[in-house]
Amino acid sequence: MRCSLTHADSASTVSAEVPLIIPVDASPQQAASAITYARRYALSCLLSLSVDPDDDAETAESRNKSTVTTPVARSVAPATPVARPVAPAAPVAPVAKPVAKPTAQAYTRPIPDGAITVDCRLLGRVEKLKDGVGKTGRPWTLYAVAMDAETVGEISAKTFDDVVAAQGEIPGPASVTLVEKSFRGKSEYEIAALTPKAATEDEIPF
Repeated sequence: MRCSLTHADSASTVSAEVPLIIPVDASPQQAASAITYARRYALSCLLSLSVDPDDDAETAESRNKSTVTTPVARSVAPATPVARPVAPAAPVAPVAKPVAKPTAQAYTRPIPDGAITVDCRLLGRVEKLKDGVGKTGRPWTLYAVAMDAETVGEISAKTFDDVVAAQGEIPGPASVTLVEKSFRGKSEYEIAALTPKAATEDEIPF
């Protein structure tokens, strides 16, 4: 913007130029304000006048703003989730299945002549004497089952049957059929039949 001052008598002219910058997207009010300021400062330069600084009422606006402050809501962009490395799952140890205790079962086989059937009390002790493989390739195990039999006393009767061995580990009353055999001059007993019985109140330990 150019501002010129002409003397009335001599017609001499003095000019001053001030850059006038108006943004393209300025509103009419902003454009008028820029022109007004350009004129004012052009005249100040032309006449060498010292004028008070003009802050376009910024001080007054700042005072009003400090008195009443209106919060401005700002939209906050949601945080982008950060992918975290996932640790490999720890191998799950196989859960051991509980081994069921053998239940009371009856055992019998062909009873030879001379066998005796007596009441006994299984003592809960079973000893594994030896094992092997038969002629047919079937494995076998010989057990000794501890019991206290009537008319016989406390003995270890032998059996090849796994069911009888499992039953012998459960203390309690039973009916047993025994076959007496002589081995090296000593009497041995083999179990031919075994039938567990329910314990009476007198036989239940406290």
